[in-house]
Amino acid sequence: MRPVLIALCLASPALAHEPVIDDCAISAAACPVEVLLPGLAPLDGSPLLTAPDRLTFLAHGGVGPVAAEVSLSDGQLLREVPLRLPKDADLYVGLVAAGGRGYALSLWHGGTELGLQFFAPDGAALGLLPASWPEGWPLEMSLATAITLLAGQGVLTFDGEELRGTLYRFDLAVSAADGALTVTETRSGTGAVDTLGAYLERRLARQIDPVGAEDVHVESALEAVTSWASDGSPSRLLLRSADGGEIAFDQRLGPDRMGHDYSAARVTPDGTRLAAIRTTATESRLMVFDTATTAPVFEAPLPIGCCASVVWLPQGRIAVLQVDGDEGARLLVFQTR
Repeated sequence: MRPVLIALCLASPALAHEPVIDDCAISAAACPVEVLLPGLAPLDGSPLLTAPDRLTFLAHGGVGPVAAEVSLSDGQLLREVPLRLPKDADLYVGLVAAGGRGYALSLWHGGTELGLQFFAPDGAALGLLPASWPEGWPLEMSLATAITLLAGQGVLTFDGEELRGTLYRFDLAVSAADGALTVTETRSGTGAVDTLGAYLERRLARQIDPVGAEDVHVESALEAVTSWASDGSPSRLLLRSADGGEIAFDQRLGPDRMGHDYSAARVTPDGTRLAAIRTTATESRLMVFDTATTAPVFEAPLPIGCCASVVWLPQGRIAVLQVDGDEGARLLVFQTR
């Protein structure tokens, strides 16, 4: 088994971070606002809307990781906050706290996991949740990796002071100040999955299967899921409810759908729209579906690139962030209605 944490898509840094904006009108679906940010290669991890028109993401900035803030109104790079890593640490998945009030990075060194490192808003290193495998721990991934994975999926929330959430009958909290982990049982239990480890093994089982895996993002108790198989079969796009019910969103795309792969699925907070990136050997497209009918309601072409992320914005807009072929970050903002 392997952790479902995709390796970084790093690009060689450019000398400057001068944003370039297309002169497209944001109201034209086929012509989104496009911002190129040379020298910033996004790290694996979801960007976050940290103000009404400000997107924050973690990136490799040449001298190390940075938190980059971009204005969605004019495309300006508002600031870069260097994250001061412990010596000899490598990077993996990153988290941005609500409002940009802190950051976290899953750190590795020479193939060995170090743990989840927290950072203050100014980039200063705070506490570290070390990698650990408690006695009887059923997963090959460490507890820190499992927590990072669930945080990146929206199962746990991060406000800059704590990473917290409820997992079955356990309240879990990790202090950003010192990395201390607190697990509190909210009710008693005696079943087969009544330990935290057993519950996480069941929850993550479909995400670490060696013959295929799922990428999951949770929004208001709905899971937007893309799944794929190691034998080369095309991926599936579906929405899963809290009770395990599933609705597929590719059955209406015609007989050629068998060549489609899906990634970066995100559902709106009100559950009415599902967005995902659909790729084939020759093209990449942003797709938006009505969750009540499963019918496509919007689509637009995308540059074929690495490590794309999707973020729903207010008023029906969508931001797509990806590593640009010119060794930097590409941000596209679409108006879907």
